[in-house]
Amino acid sequence: MKRFNVVVAPRNGGKTRYLSSIKCAYGILTKSIDSSKNELYFYDLKSGNTHSFLKRVDGRYQEEEGAFEWAEKILLALTSGTVIIDECGKIELVNKRGFYNVINTLIEREDITLYVAVRDSNLELFLNTYKRNWNIIKL
Repeated sequence: MKRFNVVVAPRNGGKTRYLSSIKCAYGILTKSIDSSKNELYFYDLKSGNTHSFLKRVDGRYQEEEGAFEWAEKILLALTSGTVIIDECGKIELVNKRGFYNVINTLIEREDITLYVAVRDSNLELFLNTYKRNWNIIKL
């Protein structure tokens, strides 16, 4: 198993489903209340706890206060093993917020195998932002 893995697919391309299938992994999945994806939440693989993340209002997503802080605390507590981050997008790659600092911290930890979901349209920006030897898993 490679240490740095990026799971790549278009929107609704199966990234979360793929990450959910990885055995003995911890971290954060981004899930939807239903197929409309009007409400998204973070799901902690270790505890099963959830936290509201985004809600669509007037066609635009609004970030729920405290969501990234909640997820960041969970991710930074992981010091070894297989860690999943679903997903890294424009919030991280353009705005340098969200999971941006968490990913930078986790790639420096020796005992972590990391899986990060990225839309295919963001792959080049991701690879230029996080300069590592990433194993690219295209779905």
